[in-house]
Amino acid sequence: MLTRDRIALEKIIGYCDDIAAILEQIEWQYARYEGERVYQYALSMCLLQIGELVNHCSKELVDRHPDIPWKYARAMRNLYAHDYDSARLDIVWTTLTEDIPAFKLQLQRLLEGIYSVLL
Repeated sequence: MLTRDRIALEKIIGYCDDIAAILEQIEWQYARYEGERVYQYALSMCLLQIGELVNHCSKELVDRHPDIPWKYARAMRNLYAHDYDSARLDIVWTTLTEDIPAFKLQLQRLLEGIYSVLL
């Protein structure tokens, strides 16, 4: 694995952690997310950064792990970068509360597998 891939994956996991921390602040309440733009903006920035970092992962890494939803992370980034106003909060909420934790777990397992190979 390329060092840049490892670094990108670690940064993505960091943004997943940031999402979890923000969700903790609002006590995982959709009503607070829906009602407070500051949380919407903060969380959407994390999603945008995750998608951007996925764009920096090597094609080899992405191709070797087709079970990881790389294209959806990129699609979410593109939505926020180019058409933010069309994002539906309920769908984004599901992404934040269900998809991101699962994505993080996949990336952690990927890194653990990589680290065990390197050791």
